[in-house]
Amino acid sequence: MNVAIIGASNKEHRYSYMAFKLLKEKGHNVFPVHQRIKQIEGQTVVASIDDISEKIDTVTMYVNAGVSNTISDNIINKKPKRVIFNPGAENPQCRKD
Repeated sequence: MNVAIIGASNKEHRYSYMAFKLLKEKGHNVFPVHQRIKQIEGQTVVASIDDISEKIDTVTMYVNAGVSNTISDNIINKKPKRVIFNPGAENPQCRKD
């Protein structure tokens, strides 16, 4: 399964970092996304979900509503099977009815 982590972190105490490690351990193809970070654990980090050429099955969000509002169209265009809004990342405006 291909998973994009929006708001990925290279800080070990962050939940997005823990998710990155656990998803990789479980055999998922992980695509960390962050505008300023260039690498996590030796893996390249992309600045935008648009920079991922592979099909994305799941997007997991670790950004606030203000950020997700600006990138929601990019996420929808990737047509993931599901989008997970982790605690603190909830955004009722980003719903596809």
